[in-house]
Amino acid sequence: MKNLFEYIQEADKEYKWRIKFAVMVTPEMLDKVEKILAKFDVKSVSPIKKTIMQGRALDFPELGPSEIYMTDVVCSLPCTRESVREVVSRGLQMPNSMIVVRSEDEPLEMDREPKEPMNKDKPLLGTDYPPSPDSKDVYGTEYNKKLVKKSQSKFKFEIAGGKIAEQSGPDYGDHKSDSPMANKKSPLKKLPKKV
Repeated sequence: MKNLFEYIQEADKEYKWRIKFAVMVTPEMLDKVEKILAKFDVKSVSPIKKTIMQGRALDFPELGPSEIYMTDVVCSLPCTRESVREVVSRGLQMPNSMIVVRSEDEPLEMDREPKEPMNKDKPLLGTDYPPSPDSKDVYGTEYNKKLVKKSQSKFKFEIAGGKIAEQSGPDYGDHKSDSPMANKKSPLKKLPKKV
């Protein structure tokens, strides 16, 4: 049977956050962030990374052209991103609007991370395209005939009351026609008179 300490060690979780700043962060400020987050039992704080100049940063759209500074923080104690943001903004005496805290599981963060190619063994550039399928297997009269044959075997319909008698078309009084426009005697087809 496990003792209490073993249960505590197994329950030990890490809370990973990425803190982004809209202002330049100095090493002294980063040290201060580490001291501020000690209340959440901070395990690590990564060095500051700087993005390239962006015309409109996704996290700070109202800021305009700027560089964004970010650091990754790992905490042991449970904390929310709002609490981390509030503690950091108070400790650095910086407005909340200049700080954004995101978790690594957020879709917005996951989309920004570079992903490895699906097939590492094959080069991505300079390779030939895969062979094209035979045109008879993809489109054309023969393909359509096969498709109709397949679908006829899948779908069978029964009509209530037996067979339907073949009709010659709509009934227009004395005359029956397949199409009212095809028959010149049809009352529906009257050509305009030339003036």
